[in-house]
Amino acid sequence: MDNKKTLLLNYTDEIIAFIKEKKALRLVYKGKAEVISVWDNIKFRVSSGVMHLPAVIKLKYYVFRKFSKRGIVFSRLNVLKRDKYSCQYCGKVLKSTQATIDHVFPKTLGGQSTFENCVVACKKCNSKKSSKTLEESGMKLIREPTVPLEHIHYMSTEDGWHKDWEKYLKK
Repeated sequence: MDNKKTLLLNYTDEIIAFIKEKKALRLVYKGKAEVISVWDNIKFRVSSGVMHLPAVIKLKYYVFRKFSKRGIVFSRLNVLKRDKYSCQYCGKVLKSTQATIDHVFPKTLGGQSTFENCVVACKKCNSKKSSKTLEESGMKLIREPTVPLEHIHYMSTEDGWHKDWEKYLKK
C-alpha cells in the first residue's frame, strides 16, 4: 500500500491525529467511525467488494482529549513540515536537502528564529532575498508563517497530502 495517512476527527470535527491505514480501516470496519473522504487512487478488496482507503474519518462518539501545554518545538524539520517542503516565495516543492530556511525579517536586523519569522525557501529565492526585508527585496510570501498545528508533527515527506485535509487544518 502507498504511504498514506488518514485524518481522524473527533465527533465534533476537531482533529485527533493522523493515523495509519490499518487503524483507520479497523475503526471503520468496527463501526466506530464513518468515512468522510477517500484516497481515489487506493483501493483494495474486502469481503463485501472493493473499498477505497479513507483520507478522513470521523468518530461516531466523542472522545475527551487532554491537550499538550508544551506545543510544538521550533525546528528546521517542523518548518519544512508546516510549509509542506515548498518554497514560500516561488512555490517549488523541495527535498529536505534542497531546502533552506529563510528569516523573513533578517537575522542581521534582529530577526528571531521562530515559526512566525522563518519559512522554507529554495536556494535561488533565499539568495535573491539575502539579508533584505521583503519590501527591500521586492519579494512576497505565498503564505504568512504561523506556529504550526501539532498534528503535522506526525507527517513525513513520504506521506501523501490529501486536499480535503485543508478545511480541518485551518486555524
